[in-house]
Amino acid sequence: MKEKFLVLMKSEWIKISHYRSFQILTLAYIVILMLVYIFAQRFVTNITIQSNDTAIAPFARLSFYHPQSIWQNFTYVAAYFKIFPALLIILLITNEFSFFTMRQQLISGMSRKDFIAGKLLVVFMLSLGIVLLIGVAGFILGTIHQGTNNISLINKGIWFLPIHLLELVTYLSCAMLVAFMLRRSGIAIIAFVLYSLIGERILKFLMPGDSGDYLPLNAAGSLIPLPNNEITTLMGLSFRNTIEISTVATCLFYCCLFTVLVYLIIRWRDA
Repeated sequence: MKEKFLVLMKSEWIKISHYRSFQILTLAYIVILMLVYIFAQRFVTNITIQSNDTAIAPFARLSFYHPQSIWQNFTYVAAYFKIFPALLIILLITNEFSFFTMRQQLISGMSRKDFIAGKLLVVFMLSLGIVLLIGVAGFILGTIHQGTNNISLINKGIWFLPIHLLELVTYLSCAMLVAFMLRRSGIAIIAFVLYSLIGERILKFLMPGDSGDYLPLNAAGSLIPLPNNEITTLMGLSFRNTIEISTVATCLFYCCLFTVLVYLIIRWRDA
């Protein structure tokens, strides 16, 4: 089992290491996310100043890096940029069909299950790498801006990191399914972006009651709620600061469902 895992990891790493577009897009994603984290406090400060100009009772300066909310803030912001890793997954998988590498691997003896396992490994490792990146950024920036110790940061809402991991895996699994269904990078990217930005919103509007909340990307996006702060309180708004078990279960279900659907697709369609 361990040897097979290492073989799959090595096989996927060889493809990624020679894929320049993947590397460039990954670097762009990291740079953009880090810049957002670094300059987020300036944005939050401007909002505070503008709100104080109109508020009857001005409130204290808000901190994006406060130990009580830093992990929720970081993961909530990161969710807006998860389209980048989704595009990486789509490009990586559609390349398998464009360059016939999937067919070559199947001919050389790799099973369809192992091929899918390799792609799931990429989805998980990419998601885990992003979460670790957010964690390192949170520790460094939280320590710099708050002068707090690492123990304080660990004890305050760090559980948002594994929840964001689930959000990423669910989102990227959906991107993986779209890539296997359409097989062409341009068409798959357009279809996924349209579905994530427009399509699922339309479906949610058409579905009765709250059933639309259980659509895959909507469920993943609702795992981490908007952080509460003094501005939202002043506006009379209050968001939950806990995770709903039903949403977690829904995301886990979709991860399994997408994997099964991908297996059925490559089993009944020619590589």
